[in-house]
Amino acid sequence: MKTALRILAGLYLVVLLVVWGVMSRDVGGSWPVTLFLFSPRWVMALPLLGLLPLTVWKLRWFSLFYLVHVVVMVFPLWGATLGIDGERRDEALPAIRILTCNIGGGDTRAPQLISLIKFHRIDVVLLQECRTEISNPLFEELGWHHRQAANLAIGSPHDLGELRVLTRQPKSKFNAVAGIACDMDWRPGVKDASEGRLVQLVGVHFPTFRPAFERARDFDGTASETFEKLRERYNVIVQRTVQASQAHALDSGMSTLVAGDFNVPVDSDFYRRHWSSQQNALSIAGSGLNHTKFTRFHGIRIDHVLADSQWEVVSAEVGPDLGGDHCPVIAELQCKSW
Repeated sequence: MKTALRILAGLYLVVLLVVWGVMSRDVGGSWPVTLFLFSPRWVMALPLLGLLPLTVWKLRWFSLFYLVHVVVMVFPLWGATLGIDGERRDEALPAIRILTCNIGGGDTRAPQLISLIKFHRIDVVLLQECRTEISNPLFEELGWHHRQAANLAIGSPHDLGELRVLTRQPKSKFNAVAGIACDMDWRPGVKDASEGRLVQLVGVHFPTFRPAFERARDFDGTASETFEKLRERYNVIVQRTVQASQAHALDSGMSTLVAGDFNVPVDSDFYRRHWSSQQNALSIAGSGLNHTKFTRFHGIRIDHVLADSQWEVVSAEVGPDLGGDHCPVIAELQCKSW
């Protein structure tokens, strides 16, 4: 039994490393890898529940070997992060605080959202699946400016420029808007910041792969074909959004902040392909698994706050449940080029 336990422990680690390698080297966003990334990843720990007690019983000191398995699962496979909250703060630089949240999928508690905005002294709010019946009274109570196209909204106490619709999805209940942008006249209340600076704000809600996952769950043979169509649509829409926002940033010379529901995790090829040059606030300063979207069986991080190289991420966290199936992402950034 001792020999068998050693062999099983080694094979278990090899399987975990192979899965990690396949995830990190997936090119093109293959259907099997994407299905795995959106599945409950905690199932990878199930063998540990059987092997660890037996190993402690027969090979007590060898059981420490499973610490390697745990580290591989928790960090590269489950995507946990170790935050650097506040370590990069420079009191001489102005800071901006952003909140993004998909408020669909339930009854959003607007009073709790307003309290959260005030408690964290938020400067910019980006909402997805947000109807005007919610956004209008919300921003009116805050006394903020806001811009909205379909169910995507951007709000701030700072002046906002004209709204630009960057991309659209195929017709859907969300009125087919995938990306919006506007310029914010940011005037932080710090020394030497009285003149203000224009910042491009981009709010996104990209297409979901849910139809393919639902077909796979029902053992429908067309799941792979459905995924292929969704993959092409997703890449086209995201690429157009990236190109439109980058072109405006280059023409104007302003920095850019992107936030919203990307509908893909950071370890997918879809994310790496389009956003690898951007700083992800939760990846840099978040702590723990940072799940932002929840189902009955598991959580996943598909909501992101991104910043270009002109920003330094100071802190990032996943906010509390506001009544929907997404939790907000809250991030603080400082402008390095002020």
